[in-house]
Amino acid sequence: MKVKRLYALAVLLAAALPLGSLQSGQAEPTIAAATPAKSTTTTTEDLRTRRHVVRRDLMLASLKNIRGLAYGVICPDNTADLDTAMEQKLKLLEIPIFPFKTLKSGMKPVDGLLEIKINKVPTANYVQINLIQWVSLLRQPRTEVRAVTYHDSMLSDDANLNKAVYQLTEQFVIDVLKANQSGGPSPQAKEPLHRKRS
Repeated sequence: MKVKRLYALAVLLAAALPLGSLQSGQAEPTIAAATPAKSTTTTTEDLRTRRHVVRRDLMLASLKNIRGLAYGVICPDNTADLDTAMEQKLKLLEIPIFPFKTLKSGMKPVDGLLEIKINKVPTANYVQINLIQWVSLLRQPRTEVRAVTYHDSMLSDDANLNKAVYQLTEQFVIDVLKANQSGGPSPQAKEPLHRKRS
């Protein structure tokens, strides 16, 4: 129940605040051990810290040992430049990546679909990144479903859409590298193949 509440909080926080990428050498945000009882104002830094903690505690585990991804930008406008911005960062993972346009109907990539969706809101664009993977239900392990296992988002004006896509993809790459840095097999340990859906 606590995990569901934290995930719901993560989605709400993601929609409320733009997120920049962590600069290299920048200290990881942490949650203060105690907060004043009368403090009712949430700062931008508080929201960033909470979003980081939710990603770290709830989403990073799903990024371990990813062997290959399909990726793309879902947007009503021309997405060639946005796909390129996404691809440039994903190449740092050194795993096979497949643009959505190369996938065939009824096929799926090895480990998931990484999508960036761009929705117009009255004064900006709501840009979100989702990793959709095939997972099994705990109550019925033989039941395989698609689920969002990683999510982040930010607001962006039209002029900065490339930057928003780049930043969200960069944070995803940082998180994948973090999830895979402590021992275990390399993310490219197995050669990815397209599988038919069952």
